[in-house]
Order: sequence, then C-alpha cells, then structure tokens
Amino acid sequence: MAHAGLRHGRNLLEGRGKSAGPESGTAPNGDPDIYGRGDYDPETGLSDWYDYPEGHGKPGLKWSEILKHWNAIEADLQDAGIDLSSGILRARSWRWLQVRIIGLIGKPPTFHPDGRVIAATRLGLALHPIEAPRKR
Repeated sequence: MAHAGLRHGRNLLEGRGKSAGPESGTAPNGDPDIYGRGDYDPETGLSDWYDYPEGHGKPGLKWSEILKHWNAIEADLQDAGIDLSSGILRARSWRWLQVRIIGLIGKPPTFHPDGRVIAATRLGLALHPIEAPRKR
C-alpha cells in the first residue's frame, strides 16, 4: 500500500519538515529540533519521530523529486551510521525512512563568507544547488 501522501500526490513537507522559524530551543528529548519526539540519538542527530504543527515546512517538495537523488540519500544516511545495504529497510517501516530523509532535508545549512547557503547534506545540495557568487 502506498503512503497516503504519495497516493494522493500531496507535498512531502505539507505540514511536516523543518524550517527556520520563530521557534527555538530543544525538544524534551534533547533534539535541537524542538519537534523531535521519542528517543534522540546524538550520534545520528535524529529523533525517532517528529511532531510538526500544521503548516510547518517547505511546501512544494514531492517524493518523486526527492527519490531521484537516491545515491545522495544513501550516502547521507551512511554518514549517519545507517547502512542501507545491510537489509535494514526490510526490518523498518516507511515512516522510519521518511523521518530520516526529512531529517536530511531539514538539517540546518552553514553559510559561505560571501553569504551563500551551503547545504549540510548531499541531498540538501541536490535539491537546493548552491548559486554562483554574485559579482560585485
């Protein structure tokens, strides 16, 4: 059975996902994302799940766009200690993978001295390529 968001063509982050907003602080479990719930793993930087309020996130991003970058997803998850070739996906739910992929997209970027945003993950870079510096 397809995930409801995929079956109906809804946006991936419609009501879900991370964005820089007025909220700040940490979740009760220690996750820097205030919406992190369940156990927080400081090694991977991920909570078991995220409870985002309605309207939170980046509208317009669809799973079909994200999954085109499977190699980036796999490499980013490997960096987080999740080896997809181990068979873990057979033992985990779609929700488990979805939360981790959304976490890769929402990982806060850094900034180049000239002000350009530098994506924190390969997936973030693939979805939001770095613009060339502006000539002065």
